[in-house]
Amino acid sequence: MNKLGVMKLRKRIWNGSLCLAAAVFTLCACSKDESDPPLAAGDVAVDVVLTPRGFEDQIYTSYLYMIPFVTDYQGVNVEGLLTKDIFKLSLVSPRSGATIELKMHESELNEEVVGQYTLPRSGDTLWMQPRMVWKYDALRRFDRTRNLALRWTISADGREICTVDRTFSCRSVSQCVNALIVYPYERPQGLVVNEDDAVEIPEMFTGYVEEENPEIDRIMEQALQEVALPLGFNGYQSGDENYLFQQMCAIWYVLQQTGVSYSNATQIPGQAEDVRVQNVVFLVRLWPARRRTAWREPVCWLRSTNGSICFRT
Repeated sequence: MNKLGVMKLRKRIWNGSLCLAAAVFTLCACSKDESDPPLAAGDVAVDVVLTPRGFEDQIYTSYLYMIPFVTDYQGVNVEGLLTKDIFKLSLVSPRSGATIELKMHESELNEEVVGQYTLPRSGDTLWMQPRMVWKYDALRRFDRTRNLALRWTISADGREICTVDRTFSCRSVSQCVNALIVYPYERPQGLVVNEDDAVEIPEMFTGYVEEENPEIDRIMEQALQEVALPLGFNGYQSGDENYLFQQMCAIWYVLQQTGVSYSNATQIPGQAEDVRVQNVVFLVRLWPARRRTAWREPVCWLRSTNGSICFRT
C-alpha cells in the first residue's frame, strides 16, 4: 500500500472513532437523564390555602352548597374565584418536566378526586386546584360546626412522594355566606366590591328555599283564611307592588302566630374576619322544632311561596 492509501485509511479510522465516541457520549447523556433519582418527600415543599384567601382556614358548607349556581357576577366571570374548587396546593418544583399525580382522599363531605400536573422549571411554584366533587346531601346535613381532617397524596411514576394532612374548621350549613372580602391581587378585572372591599353574594339565601315543602301550602291556606287577599297569592304576577306587599304581610302575620320572630344574627362566634354570614335554617328543620318547643336559635328564615315570594324572618 502506498503512502497516500495509508493516509486515507488512517483518516477513515479517525473519523470512525469520532463517530463512535459521539454515540457513546449521547448514550451516556441519555442514561444520566433517565437515571435521575426518584422524587422523595424531602424534594417537595407543599402548602394548602383556600380561595378566596379571606376564608382563612374555615370551610363554609353553605358556600359550597350554593356557589355552583353563581358563575357570573355583574357581567364578570368569577368561576376561578367564587368556586367550589376552594383548595389550592402549591409545590416548589425540584426539577422540570416530571409528571406528578395529586389525589385528594374521600371524606364525609367530598368524593376522591385525582389530577395530573407537569412540574415547571426547577425552583418555580406549581399551583394545583383539584376539581372538587362534593357530597351535596352531606353538605346540606352539616348542621354543627366542627373540625374536619382532609388528606392529599402526591405521587410520581406510581410511587407515593408525600402525604399532606390539614384540619379545617368546617362551619355549619346554617351559617350563610352573603359577602366576603376579596384581596386586590385575587380580583378579576371589572369585579365590583363594596366599601369594605367585599363581594356581596345575596343569591346564597335562595339556596335555602324549599318550594316543595308541604308546610308552605298550609301556611298560605291559613293566610287566606285570616287575611283579605281578593286575588289570592299570585306573587309578582299581579304587577302591583302594593298587592305584593299585602301578600308578604299576610304570610308574616301567620308566621308570627306560630312564634317565629325576626333575627338579624350576623355576628357568629369564631367566624373568619373577612367573611360575612347570617344564620339561616331550612324550613324542614325549623318547622317541626317550632311545633315541639320554642325555637331559641337566632335565625334568618328564607322561604318561597308559590315560587315567587321570598322571606327572611
